[in-house]
Amino acid sequence: MRSWCAAAALLITTSSVHAEAIAAGVGVRTCAQFAQDYKNNPTNAETIYTNWALGFLSGMNAAADAFGNPRRDLEAMSADNKKQFMRDYCDQHPLQLYLGGVLQLGLSLPLMRGDRPK
Repeated sequence: MRSWCAAAALLITTSSVHAEAIAAGVGVRTCAQFAQDYKNNPTNAETIYTNWALGFLSGMNAAADAFGNPRRDLEAMSADNKKQFMRDYCDQHPLQLYLGGVLQLGLSLPLMRGDRPK
């Protein structure tokens, strides 16, 4: 759990300039940019951003597993609920990076069965 929390704290408080150095893609766009993309083409935008988010969360789990840290159950929440979580996060935090919401989403998911916080 410590690795997820540390990553979340680092990335959520990171400026967008620094975040681009440690992450790439639509996740380093702001929530306001996501909202504009969603307004222009909801289905396409949500597919692109959601796929980025799931890839990022999968990478976080792979890193946690490699270091013997607990992983998050990415299937514990339905795809529709994950999308709604991100829309709600971005509505409430338009100036934050989309990545910040993805990390909050990850932290909201339960640990994989059998994994324990370290």
